[in-house]
Amino acid sequence: MPDFFELYQIKPTFHPAPEAVRQEYLRIQREWHPDFFVGNDEKYLEALQKSAENNEAYKSLQNFISIVDYVLRTYNLLEEGEKNLLPPAFLSDMLDLNDLIGDAAMGDSIAKANADKMLTDYERSNELAMQTESIKLEMLDDWNAEVMGTLKTLYQQHRYLARLRRNLSEIA
Repeated sequence: MPDFFELYQIKPTFHPAPEAVRQEYLRIQREWHPDFFVGNDEKYLEALQKSAENNEAYKSLQNFISIVDYVLRTYNLLEEGEKNLLPPAFLSDMLDLNDLIGDAAMGDSIAKANADKMLTDYERSNELAMQTESIKLEMLDDWNAEVMGTLKTLYQQHRYLARLRRNLSEIA
């Protein structure tokens, strides 16, 4: 996976300045937009590749969650189809939440309201924990699999909560 921080000439961080990311994106687009190379097949193909990489970098560095995903994938801590190994206490709490969502799906409006509140509380708590962990990591000189384990678990919890949010939002 390409190093998007290097591409954008910014220090690896979970909190890059949005304007710096945008400026680098635009700089690269001005230099490598494929329309500038029409008629030169070799340069055109290179520009298509560089432009696609630039678009992927910009998308990956847009917000905190996409940056966490990118960093974890860069350090080979997330793989497609990998099973989440979530803490038992979290899974136990999610059983209760899933029960509420199931009741909401059966038409129980009070269960839907309770599930929404409970899910919102978990989402806020998870986001705060991920932000806190990312700040701790930024104080280290070396990011590695060992020190990023907690962030990986929190990110997997975030994905689980996002799936529950989608399920709840599909209930009329």
